Amino acid sequence: MSFTISMIIEISYKQPIINIIVNYIHWSFVSDVLKYLDNATRQLYSDTVNAGLGIKQETKRWEDCLGNMPLSDGLSYEFVRAYFPNMTKETVSNYFYNIK
Repeated sequence: MSFTISMIIEISYKQPIINIIVNYIHWSFVSDVLKYLDNATRQLYSDTVNAGLGIKQETKRWEDCLGNMPLSDGLSYEFVRAYFPNMTKETVSNYFYNIK
């Protein structure tokens, strides 16, 4: 069964706002966890998201893995450490300290 935006809006008007918030929190948690489970569940999640967004071609598994890895902070840190001079790091640190 596919839902249209108008159907979702109509359903949301019939529910108390707290139910909508709780359902959103649950779906947010579940959707984050689904992509790390077994192949069948991951495929079901992928099919649902792709259908909802109108995506015809599925991404390769390695692209999904690379996109889902939370390495951006570590990579950013290493990039700054390797390629930015110490004076720039001190200046930026002072800016952030003064903003606090």
